Amino acid sequence: MWNGGMFVWRADLFLELAEQCYPEQYGVVKKLKRPFAAGERARVAALYEQLEATSVDYAFMEKLPAFEVVETDCGWDDIGSFDALERVLPRDDRGNIRRGDVCQMGGVGNIVVAAGGRPVVLFGVDNNVIVDAGDVILIYPKGAGQEIRDVVDLMEKEKPELL
Repeated sequence: MWNGGMFVWRADLFLELAEQCYPEQYGVVKKLKRPFAAGERARVAALYEQLEATSVDYAFMEKLPAFEVVETDCGWDDIGSFDALERVLPRDDRGNIRRGDVCQMGGVGNIVVAAGGRPVVLFGVDNNVIVDAGDVILIYPKGAGQEIRDVVDLMEKEKPELL
């Protein structure tokens, strides 16, 4: 089995475990109960920002004397790059995946995400990933998604305001 990082607790048990396993943050966690139940999103967000950024594994799982693991097949996929969208999204008859306002003439095997509020138009382009995020447009050949870290390094040097 593999820990996919998905945890399920009853709320009362979660609070009990927070007090036991993570007492330094329990005061903030305890304050979340009432605004969360009342749907006060702004108050929940403000309190949440006060919490230390840490993983459930570190805060709870490494400190518990016992817990149960439940085996499940929930169709989960670790989408680590835009290329991985091919495993979870439907394709058109030419093998293209399109999200948002996309107009395409010709071309096969593209992954296009138009989230920038404007149409993305393709003509005769094959096997690329095109992502319009609004303030930046990313285009790369499918299969090169693992090199995005290098692109981020480049952007940090040349256009840090976009990150």
